[in-house]
Amino acid sequence: MTDIDDFNKIKEQILRKAKLDCQYYRDSYLQRRISSRMRHVDVNDYAQYLDYLAKHPEEFKQLMDALTINVTNFFRDPDIFGFIERNVLPDIEAV
Repeated sequence: MTDIDDFNKIKEQILRKAKLDCQYYRDSYLQRRISSRMRHVDVNDYAQYLDYLAKHPEEFKQLMDALTINVTNFFRDPDIFGFIERNVLPDIEAV
């Protein structure tokens, strides 16, 4: 099996377990994030990481945290939202 096959297996696991469709991510982004987790758990390739994921189910949550942005509020920058509120929304309301 090739490295790309193992990478695709990780993407399949992400879809199956987390219902996160990786087709909307660039492979280069996924590879960087997965490689970061691989370094953190001291494995050298995707096949070893697949094995690690199987033996350490708690690692999957860490991988998901590395891939996704967990933000609880929609407007993170109050200054930008204030600008929109003052300058854009009044024009929309007038229409």
